[in-house]
Parts: sequence; C-alpha cells; structure tokens
Amino acid sequence: MDNEILNNGAFEGREDTDFAGGTLPFEVRIEDSNWNKLEYLPTGEIQRGFNGDKLNCVTQSNHNSFELQLNQMIVAKTLPLSHFIWLNEKGYFDENGKLNFSEKYNSILNKTAKYKGNWLYKVANDARDNGLIPQSMLPENVDDTWDDYFNPNQITQEMLDLGREFLTLFEIFYEWIDDTSVENLVKQLQHAPIQVVFPRHAVVEITSKEALMDYYDSYNPYVKEKAQNQITSYMKLIINPIMTLPENIKIIKDADSKAVGIWYLCNNEEELITRAVGDGFPIPRNPDGSLNWDILIQGLLTLNKNNMISEKIKSWMPGYKKPEEAPVEEAPVEEAPVEEAPVEEAPVEEAPVEEAPVEEAPVEEAPVEEAPKVEKVPSFL
Repeated sequence: MDNEILNNGAFEGREDTDFAGGTLPFEVRIEDSNWNKLEYLPTGEIQRGFNGDKLNCVTQSNHNSFELQLNQMIVAKTLPLSHFIWLNEKGYFDENGKLNFSEKYNSILNKTAKYKGNWLYKVANDARDNGLIPQSMLPENVDDTWDDYFNPNQITQEMLDLGREFLTLFEIFYEWIDDTSVENLVKQLQHAPIQVVFPRHAVVEITSKEALMDYYDSYNPYVKEKAQNQITSYMKLIINPIMTLPENIKIIKDADSKAVGIWYLCNNEEELITRAVGDGFPIPRNPDGSLNWDILIQGLLTLNKNNMISEKIKSWMPGYKKPEEAPVEEAPVEEAPVEEAPVEEAPVEEAPVEEAPVEEAPVEEAPVEEAPKVEKVPSFL
C-alpha cells in the first residue's frame, strides 16, 4: 500500500481489502446526477478557526456525504418513518432541519490528531465501526485549541453507545472508483455524492460537468467549482437504512379478496382492548363484563412460519431492492450410448432334397389311319 501525505490533511492510499468500483449494488437515487440542491446540502461548517486548522477535511467530507444522502432520502420520502423519528428523538437534526453529525467525535476516534490528517479508508472504517452521533451531543467549536478540540476525554460511554445504536439502523459501505471517465462519474453521482481528493484537500463532488465539477467544501464558500482533471482519488461512500420488520406486526392478505392489511400482535387482553378502543373498534362483552370472544373474533388465519412477504408487497417499502435472479444453469443431459446387442443368426441347415427317379412312360404312337380317297366332285354343283 503506497501512501502519500498531502499538505492539508488528506492522505492518499488504500487498504488491501478495499472494494474496487462496481462491487457494491448500484442504485439510481437522483436521475439528474445533481446533488447541488438546497434541500440536499448540509449546514456549512468550516475546519479552520482562530487557533488554526484542524486538518480533519477527510472527516468533514465523509460526514457531508452521509448528510447529503440522508437529506435526499428525507426529501424523496425513501427514509423509513421509524428511522426519521429515531433520528429526531436523538437530536440528529440541527436548527436548519438538516442532518448534522459530530465531526469532533469521529475526528478523535479516527486519530486525525495523531496523523495530522487522515486516510479516506481509515475515516470510512471508523464510521462503520463507531457509528455517527449528533453534533448536538458533542458540539463543534472550531476555535478550540488543537489539544482542546482533540481531547479524547470528551468521548463518553453514552456517545459510544449511541454511535453503535446508530449502526443498528444504518449500514455504511464504501468503494473506490477507478473508472474516472465523465460518463461513469455522472452515472455514479446518480447513486451518491463522491468523496474526492485533490492536492492538499478532501471534499465531496456533487455535480460533474464535462471538464468541470461542483464540490461541497469545509471552507466558506461551501459550493465551489474545480477542474475535474485535478482530482487524484475517488471514493463512493454509501449509507443505507437497515430494513427490519417488527416481530409484533405482520402484513396479511385477505384470502378472499385483493385487500392487504396490517396485523398487530397483542400480548394480553388489556393491550388488545387499548388498541381496539384507540382504533374505534367496539369491544363486545358478556353480562359479567368479560370479553365475548365469540363475537369479537371475526376469523382465523395462519401466519407464514418463515415470515415471508411477497415481492410485490415488499416493493412498496422504502429502500426496497429487488433481488437479482440467479441464472439457471441447465445441467447437460448426457445421452447414454445405446449398445445394440449383436443379433446372431442361427445357421439354416437345408435338408438334402432327394430327387425321385423319374420314370419316363413309354410313348405309344397311335396308328395313323389313312383317310379314304376323295373322288372329285363335278364342277356344276
């Protein structure tokens, strides 16, 4: 692995086990390949303060990529509501209503201070291992001194626990992009913004425009333009919501119609009554006040033991990816050679034919009687 330290905090180099471009499943999230939209862009943050530069541009651009992707999912309504609610309850949204992760948290854990900069793959792996926490939990103060900003004692167990909880709802991947043609970059930008490195700095490419590109920076102004041929490395970071089906909820299809509904598991009578009353469903009771099960139960069903849901219904769900059908290889049919049994012809013995002696009967010649002489008839008759 050949690593070259650049001047302003971004290090070149790959880990031997890193994915090459095209390994991860490709998905079209935005048709026009343009992430330079106000509703996607995160809240701008700078990495240089009164007490110097924090040299954490790799962490900054890493977070900007994830924030861009999640902001786009919220706008497109492809982020599951349960994930949105969790992020909101845990304080991941800033005053502008945008996702905002703590750069200080990950910059400390990925040892940016030790290296005085960092490698793209090390920062990516730190996010995969330790997760992301909201900036509100560990606020950013770029004017801190170097030692104050990178003080590891700021990291609490509560932060580590939340970061790992984040990873139960979101999965993080990355791959390098080796095909740097404009055509391929435009295609990859349909899926996600691209973390790129040019001499002295790491940023996020958000639009490719032939010889030029727009990128999102950690210096103000945040959106800038640069020549595409000045980029030396391209990494595509991907964040996906993890789709988990709650055990107490099942998708049920009516066997007698096309209707599909949701079945909720209630663990006791009190929970059943509370849910039914909340949904406006009448609770039939016996004279003694107990539930009248004969009236209450409207039908029976059998749940799929494998917890399977049809692909059609799954396709309604945010983040659904249609499984790729494995090619069906037909086993070669070997025809067994048909051996013809030799047909042995029984020898046919011809019985000797004895010719009976032919006795020739004596031929008796009949006596020839001479006809009587005819007298001439007179001519006048």
